[in-house]
Amino acid sequence: MNISRRQFLKIAGLALTSAATARVTFEYSSRIEATWPVVEQVQVPLKNLPSALEGYKIVHLSDIHLHPFTQIEFVQEIVMLVNDLKPNLVVLTGDYVLEQAEAIFELAPVLARLQTDAGVFASLGNHDFWTNVAVVKQGFKEAGLTVLQNKGVILGTGKARLYLAGLDV
Repeated sequence: MNISRRQFLKIAGLALTSAATARVTFEYSSRIEATWPVVEQVQVPLKNLPSALEGYKIVHLSDIHLHPFTQIEFVQEIVMLVNDLKPNLVVLTGDYVLEQAEAIFELAPVLARLQTDAGVFASLGNHDFWTNVAVVKQGFKEAGLTVLQNKGVILGTGKARLYLAGLDV
């Protein structure tokens, strides 16, 4: 197949432009946007909600994926931000590690600094299972954090009860 110099330069230019665009997108999403914490406050209207649970604050953190993109210093900032919100409950919903399950031993003690009335409860995500679920669970246990895996807890506020459950992936 013979192509002209002009056609070759056109194809090469398109390939380089595509590669540069992919690189910029990767750098933005993994290094810049990943350092912007976002607090989104959502009010959930519930019919027949006991008055003791009016204004009950639940903070939900998920998909930390510690290392290589999310660094522990960022998680420390998030913990301080969450503590400033003075939540009643914090739920952590999986994917704490990305490639190395052992990263949980760095992460879990930081997450254990979360301050709430009712506690901090975790469930596991697919990356936690893909790396080594036993190691991830051990990291939480050593940090004193509760993992809900196919079980639940009943939390109380006054006469009101809240049932929190964690399921397997």
